[in-house]
Amino acid sequence: MMANRDYAIVGIETTTRVGALWLAGPDTGNVKIGVPGEINEPSLTGNWFAMLSRAYNRKLIPVINSGNRASTTIGLAIDENGTATVASLNLILLRKAGSDD
Repeated sequence: MMANRDYAIVGIETTTRVGALWLAGPDTGNVKIGVPGEINEPSLTGNWFAMLSRAYNRKLIPVINSGNRASTTIGLAIDENGTATVASLNLILLRKAGSDD
């Protein structure tokens, strides 16, 4: 991540089936925002927030700042038989305000 830049979180993907994946930190008001933990539909969970935003015609894509990455947590809901999983955030680097980049 580039220093002190904003990133839109389009979705979250996982390598194993879990109940849900969530993200919480200063940019979300320490409120957990989550996606379903489905592995058979990576296009669904990988674009979860973008899909919700289009479906409801509202601004529902969370934005986090890279300066808060140390205090942003990713978690998951899984049963007691769960195995290790890898979670991947699908991020889009946003343009700086007033920049022509």
